[in-house]
Amino acid sequence: MDSINDKYNRLNKLKNRILKHNIFSSASKEYNDFEEVIDLLLEKETSPIDFEQEIQALNIRLNQCIAGKKRALSSLERNIEKNTLKKIFDKRKIGIVGGHRTDREELIKYIKLVGNGASIKFQETPPENVPPHRKFKEKYRDMDVIIAITGYVGHSLTNHVGKIEKECNIKTIFIADLSDIDTFIKELIQCIDSKE
Repeated sequence: MDSINDKYNRLNKLKNRILKHNIFSSASKEYNDFEEVIDLLLEKETSPIDFEQEIQALNIRLNQCIAGKKRALSSLERNIEKNTLKKIFDKRKIGIVGGHRTDREELIKYIKLVGNGASIKFQETPPENVPPHRKFKEKYRDMDVIIAITGYVGHSLTNHVGKIEKECNIKTIFIADLSDIDTFIKELIQCIDSKE
């Protein structure tokens, strides 16, 4: 059986662990509970209070506090990621060349969703409207990145994209379709973020 000192030391260790989680309002209550139990322990050395039960109850509260901290940190990380993505996409100009109209619409919708409300300007050229290179260059020379959906685009439009990439030093991403949009979005984020 544990001595009073052993019980006191165990409670103190639990109390100190609670202190590490003090960013939560409930942590101060757990801390006060520890103080109360420790005071009882010191005042009534021969008290029949079941300290094991007290320690277990306080340990449960500690674990709840730790779980709450993990949830709060996870939520904080998600908010930081959303704000970071908004900053990355904000005031960007993205060109979309080729692809079916529905593909372009879906792509724009998804980029806006990932951009979390960022102000993004899109410029589009459907595959059936192939302008002369000079007009294409005027339309896209200020873009931060050009996305070419190659699964539904002619060679002349793809050539325009390749030329403007070299002439204007614009980053380009070629994708066949939107089947792996998450991988594409990661590539787009890296592409835009590296432009800084």
